[in-house]
Parts: sequence; C-alpha cells; structure tokens
Amino acid sequence: SLLLRSPDFTDIHANLEYYGIALRLPAYIAWACLTLLRRALDPLGNLGIAEHSKLGLPDAFTSGFFEVSHIFSTAYLIVTGYIAILFSRKLGIKKAQASGVAVDLLPTLLGFSIISVKDTAFAAAYFLYSLSLARIQESERPESSKRQRKQLLIHYLIAGLLISIYTTGVAVVIVTQATFLTNKAGRLQSVSKRKVLAGLRSALNGSILCAIAWLIFTPQAWSNPLNFATSSLSFTLDASKAWGGCTTLLGTCMRNDKNWNFLHYASTWIFSQLPLLLLIGLFFSAIAATKRAFDFSNRLTGQRERSANKGGFFFKPYQLAITLQLSLIPAGLILTNGFIFDSTRHLLFLFPPLTVIACWGLNKAHKVLTQSFLLLPATIATLGLCL
Repeated sequence: SLLLRSPDFTDIHANLEYYGIALRLPAYIAWACLTLLRRALDPLGNLGIAEHSKLGLPDAFTSGFFEVSHIFSTAYLIVTGYIAILFSRKLGIKKAQASGVAVDLLPTLLGFSIISVKDTAFAAAYFLYSLSLARIQESERPESSKRQRKQLLIHYLIAGLLISIYTTGVAVVIVTQATFLTNKAGRLQSVSKRKVLAGLRSALNGSILCAIAWLIFTPQAWSNPLNFATSSLSFTLDASKAWGGCTTLLGTCMRNDKNWNFLHYASTWIFSQLPLLLLIGLFFSAIAATKRAFDFSNRLTGQRERSANKGGFFFKPYQLAITLQLSLIPAGLILTNGFIFDSTRHLLFLFPPLTVIACWGLNKAHKVLTQSFLLLPATIATLGLCL
C-alpha cells in the first residue's frame, strides 16, 4: 500500500491497497510482528509454519494480512458501539449502554466487520466525525482557547481520515461544516466583520489541516495528489463503470440502467436487515420527530426560549450531526439515482445512527407508556413480535 504509483481504479477487486491506510495501520503492524515472529521461530522454513500460518507469502491477499486485519475491523465496530453510547447520552436516552450493545450486535455490522477491511472502518470514522463536529459546536469556549484549538486539531485530523478511507468524504466534510457554521450563526444577534474574518480564517486553516491529514493517511497519493484525488472521486461517483458483477435484489439482477432505483434498493436492504425491535423504535421516533417538527416554526420566530436548547442554536448539535449522517449521502444518491452494489456494504455508516434513533424512539415510547396502563400490554406485544 506504500507504492508510489497511480492506481488502476477499474480493478476494484485488487484495489484495496488504494484506500487510506490509517485504520489498517494497526493491522499492518500486527501482521509485520507476526511475520517476524514466524521467521524467528522457523528461519529456514523446516517447521512449515509459513504454510500453516500463511504469514510468509509476498502477496498480501494470501499472506495472512486480512486474517489479522479483520480482528481490527471488529475492534472498530466495538468503538462504533461506544460512540453510539456517547450520542445516546447526549440525546437523553436512558440506559444509553443499550444503544452501544445494539450496534455491536447488529447482524449486518457484525457480519461485515468480519469480511470487510474498510467499510466498517468508514462507518466508525464517519460516526466519530459526527460526534466530534457536534462536540465542537456544543462547546462554549472561545476559539482562541488552548483546549478549543486542540479540539479543532483533532477534529480536522478525523476529517482527513474520513476522506482518506473514501474520497467522497470530502463532500461530507464540506456540506456538514457549512451546515454547522450556519447553525452557529443562527444564534447570533449580529455578525461583525471581525467574526466573519475569524470564521473564514478558521475554515481555511481547517481545510489545510484536513488536506495534510488526508495526504499523510494516503501515501499512495504522494506521487501525484491531485490526480489521485480526482481519479478516485470520479471512480467513486460512477463505480458502475468498474463493476462487472451482478447487483442482486430479492433474486433479481440489477445494474445501473433504466430499471435501477436507488431508493428502492437501499430501503429494501436496510429495513430487511434491521431487527424488528429497532423497526418499532424507528416508528416511535418518527412520531416523536413529527411532533417536534410542528414546534420548528416556534423556535424560528423566537416564541420558544432559545436557552432551552442549551447552546442557543436553531438545532441541537448532536441531533443535527446524527440527522446529517442519516440524510446527506442518501439524499445525494436519491437525487442522482446513484449506483451502489454488494447489498448494504456501502451504506453501513447508516446503521449506527439508525440504531441510536431507534433506541431514542423506544425511550420516548417507554416514557409515555409508563404514565398509562398500556405499559404491560405494550411490553408483552413487543416481546411477542420479537420472538
């Protein structure tokens, strides 16, 4: 993966080394240590350790690297579960640990963490990026404070990491940063020229840090960063040209043609792979969200006290972050009728926020039911549906 040459973006099956290496770096180190250990124990190859462990062959695809890397992919899933707990606490969900457990035990995420070395990592990095973005806006510390500068530095490093894994992450970073800046400006009575210049300077510095982080995490782009970025982005936006296989939905082969419908394909896979209890939670969360939507105009007109929003923003940072992660990329794919393949592999990043939102809905429903005689019947009905 350290080869300084331009990748062949049409060879998607042998192209894993052309994704960012940051989240696979621990696996590379572990693989190297195991290789050195094997050579130390069996320097002449007489014991046959290389044949049994597959740690002595030059090709990474058969050398044992992926057996080691999947251990770390599963570790990233555990980290994603912990991020879900942090989000749940900020959203006021009781028993927030249940959200983390639900994420870690979600069959789709657990299964792909065993077979995919980058998609689970992208889901973890995206969720971490969303958390970091919300934390920055939640903070009331002045931007010149030492802690705030450190927080911003870490955030832009995470942003560079996100873009390194998938180049389309650059669109995610640009849109989310702009949205949060707008959200922050919504609470200001007036915006002075000094604040505008400070904001532009901060955005410029952040963009430079993000670009540097991306380049560090993507050594294969060192020879020609601009060409690598444009080629990778072009390939990602129109991957159908490189996909020679068959995208299957309910036994039907689908390709990027007149019969392709992204919304139908994605929704079918997502909702068929979510457990029934989480689907029930999403139903309750939709009801609660609809109720809040009716209050939206009141917040905009100032009829509701902004201080109840803790930060004084139009939208609470953590709610906004998780909403953007759920809607941004799917909205773009819906508008362009974009092409994806391999079931939900390219949509794994949706499952952690979906799980948290489902737990939020279940929490809201529990609060309502505990105040009525319907708690016991609802509990029995839910358990019956989940059996």
